[in-house]
Amino acid sequence: MKYLAVVELGDNETAFGVSVPDVEGFFSAGDTFEDALTKASEGLQSHIELLLELGGELPKPSDIGTHTLTNFGENHIVSFIDIDMNFDKKERVNISLPRHILKYMDKEVESNPKYKDRSDFIAKTALEKRYA
Repeated sequence: MKYLAVVELGDNETAFGVSVPDVEGFFSAGDTFEDALTKASEGLQSHIELLLELGGELPKPSDIGTHTLTNFGENHIVSFIDIDMNFDKKERVNISLPRHILKYMDKEVESNPKYKDRSDFIAKTALEKRYA
């Protein structure tokens, strides 16, 4: 899941700041552009995991079109932070599916490196639908 990140440029004396418009109250910083994005990615991942653990709702990322006309300022660069939504503890379940659906899933998993296995396919498909 990708979130728009706005990086406020820093210099030798001022840190690079990162905010995520879709996640109220989230802010991070780093000494370089790369450092700022790395710390923001780690921080946002932790922020979202804790938010969900405490029963909160995941902030839905805005469509990039929402921000195409937004002026974030002269000293700002827009980037993205990709969040891994497969962080939670796995729980084994037993499900029954029609054979043609299993064949479809196996074909998708085999042809798409995005999916590791059937379980990963089910989880990612459900997350995409939930947060679409």
